[in-house]
Amino acid sequence: MEFIFLTLNPEMLDGIFKEGIIKEAINTNKIKIKLINFREYALDRHQIVDDTPYGGGSGMLLKPEPIIRAFEDIELKPKYRVIMPTPAGKRFHQRTAKGLLNYEQLIFICGRYEGIDERVT
Repeated sequence: MEFIFLTLNPEMLDGIFKEGIIKEAINTNKIKIKLINFREYALDRHQIVDDTPYGGGSGMLLKPEPIIRAFEDIELKPKYRVIMPTPAGKRFHQRTAKGLLNYEQLIFICGRYEGIDERVT
């Protein structure tokens, strides 16, 4: 199974994959991990990835354009699933984990700030 993480902070996740059971799964080719920094897909010279909410409101959201460009650069497998973790989301259970075994590829779009612009979903 392949796990892809689109994030602004790949270095925060990198250490997790170098220890314990996850490291063993990677070393035995049971899983593959790919970290993508979607800041690299921002087109302006300052690589800005956040903006005020479309239509107004407080806080900052991640802009859709860099995330969408990063996603379009992924070679999708026939059975993939996109997951956007959020504190307001559904609770993760063992049942959910077992259901994800049906996929070849799990793509996590990791948010920040107030969240991700709704145009991404």
